[in-house]
Amino acid sequence: MKQSEYGSGYADLTQSVDRALELLKKGDMAEAQSEFLFILQNHYDSSIAEFGIKVTKFWQQRDKRIQNTSEGYDRGVLLLELWPKFEEFYRTLRGIDDRIVSVLRYFVFTQALEQLNKDANTSKRINAKMLYMVAMAYKKIGDYQNAMTAFEQLFCYDINDSDVLAQLADVYVLRGQSAYGKVLYREAFKDNPDGIHLENIESDEFVHLTELVRNEEPGIDERTLLYWIPVYGRIYHILNISREMTPGDYMKLKKRTIALERELSQTLEYDSILTARLLNNYFLLYDYYRSQADEKVKRDEIENNIKKIAYNIYILFKKNDQEIR
Repeated sequence: MKQSEYGSGYADLTQSVDRALELLKKGDMAEAQSEFLFILQNHYDSSIAEFGIKVTKFWQQRDKRIQNTSEGYDRGVLLLELWPKFEEFYRTLRGIDDRIVSVLRYFVFTQALEQLNKDANTSKRINAKMLYMVAMAYKKIGDYQNAMTAFEQLFCYDINDSDVLAQLADVYVLRGQSAYGKVLYREAFKDNPDGIHLENIESDEFVHLTELVRNEEPGIDERTLLYWIPVYGRIYHILNISREMTPGDYMKLKKRTIALERELSQTLEYDSILTARLLNNYFLLYDYYRSQADEKVKRDEIENNIKKIAYNIYILFKKNDQEIR
């Protein structure tokens, strides 16, 4: 596209960038690339133009495959599968521009939703997997109300799905209901965090917590990380809100804690996951006892137990507990 084809207003960098972003949001990769090339001709050091050219090429190279895929469920799934590959690609580039990533995310997930809903609206292939993809797509484009509705519907398939609960928690936090979201986060990581897809949790506070755990536990692997998140979340008062525990919940927690204590005592080598599971139970019990005015003796007992199995965690806990008071 020649410069002469543009009105004088397009000589302004800001207007050209806005036009390119609008084209990306509509999925017009060829025109967006032409706009970025025009910007680069007039502003040779423009990092947004260089980044824009590279990412539009990524999607142009895959457009034929997308168009040749059957409309509906299959095309929607393909778009969702391509997005992580795109994330992996653009993170290798210099000069990453969040505005470009944001509008591309909106386009890709809006298109995926449109395709998935074609089958959903005709009652084809409606199952937990499809509903989860729909929920995630709504979440990615910031439609939190519809995301929340879809995630809640997923409990009809499995009421104990920890990943669905974690994603629902994330939606609550993203839409500004942080306190309730934190209750759900803690609940999701309580029993079976193995199934939680951390890469899909987006709230700034949770991402910060994840990085904090990585710093506190150098070299930690992805599975073990899941078990230490609620421990450090409680220590640093990020995940320090729990739902009210019923007498039945309390008895289950006590039995589970005793079983973990027995298992840990029989372990000859240090087991990071087992230690984290037991610590998480101790903190849940501790907070329950704190809600009971006359249970200081039991809280002291919990503190001693924490000190025995993880002295460093005990020191951190006491330090942060004093600072918060």
